[in-house]
Amino acid sequence: MGDLEDRGGASPNPTPVETQTIVDELAQAIGRPITLEDAGGRLLAYSVHEQPVDHVRVETLLRRGASSVTLDALRARGVYQFVDSCDGLARVPPIPELGFSSRVCLAIRSPARVLGYLWVVDPDSTLPKSAEELLLRARGQLAVELARRDSAIRAG
Repeated sequence: MGDLEDRGGASPNPTPVETQTIVDELAQAIGRPITLEDAGGRLLAYSVHEQPVDHVRVETLLRRGASSVTLDALRARGVYQFVDSCDGLARVPPIPELGFSSRVCLAIRSPARVLGYLWVVDPDSTLPKSAEELLLRARGQLAVELARRDSAIRAG
């Protein structure tokens, strides 16, 4: 899996390339497509996808973020509230009318708030425990990256 497990933190000047590299290495290691979105649903990084793809993934990639219809549907179903309340991974069931297959989602947090979401397509809900552990380990690295991105945006 490259240096994903051994990074011990991010470099002093994180770039979108670093975030993309983390997502790519993680997706390759677990064998599942991944998207990383900020807390507002804007796409920050995504992995390749060689399996059949659902409507929401195509929409998210083409729009560089989830549509308002998708975001509203996820909010109305309490998905974000559920994910935000989980210390670990949250299993999100399919929403057929949206073209949304099952996923595993992980909130990426700073001490104060949620910075983003790591979404893993898991259509048959068979993500192995070893993959879950890799996702949880990567959360810290991604939190550092997103916190630095957030600080840079706020500094303006």
